[in-house]
Amino acid sequence: KEAASKVLEMNPENAQALTLMGTAHRLLGNIEASEKYLRNAISFTAGDNRPWLELAELQWSTDKHTDAIITLQEGIAAIPNEIGIKTVLAKKLMSDGRVSEAYPLLTDLSSHGTDLESDLLLVDAMDILGIEGVEELLEVLIERYPDDNRFLGDYGQRLVWSGEIAKGLGLLERLGDEINSNNEWKLAQVEAKWQPDFCNLVFDKKPARRELKEILTFLDEYLSEKPDNR
Repeated sequence: KEAASKVLEMNPENAQALTLMGTAHRLLGNIEASEKYLRNAISFTAGDNRPWLELAELQWSTDKHTDAIITLQEGIAAIPNEIGIKTVLAKKLMSDGRVSEAYPLLTDLSSHGTDLESDLLLVDAMDILGIEGVEELLEVLIERYPDDNRFLGDYGQRLVWSGEIAKGLGLLERLGDEINSNNEWKLAQVEAKWQPDFCNLVFDKKPARRELKEILTFLDEYLSEKPDNR
């Protein structure tokens, strides 16, 4: 803060110093001072996304969600090809329940392949809006993020529940022990691996007694967490 103040004494229109001052005041809880510096920074900046992002964060943190979204939209208008502002705007829109507004931004971001969290939100948005093509997207994302298994698990369970048992189980088995970190994946694995015939109360592939006990333990825990599961 002191260094930024000295810079502003020599150059009161220095957008970087103004942004730093705004950030410092935000962290100190000086809301009005922070907003003043950040708005000044925006008026003098030349393509830097930080004052827009900092002002939006200030507004969001003080429950001015609509103002934050407007700030980010103005930032995109001022810097049309700036990925950082688009990314934050899409996430804020999703957090605020404005899924239909977030969707085109998330689609655009995904075409650049830049942000894992944005791609996770894109899958959520497509599900919420009932947009087709989620499975095809997941195939792309599995290749794009080979070190993150969330897309793999999601795709595997979807395949199982849609009847593509062998393919879905193959993907779920690739998760190894990580499958135990997500009950939805585990439930799909149980369904795919043993394919129970609930009409005749038998398993197509009868599990060993120890494995059956493990299945029952898992299902008991699952139902205790989600008693309304259908």
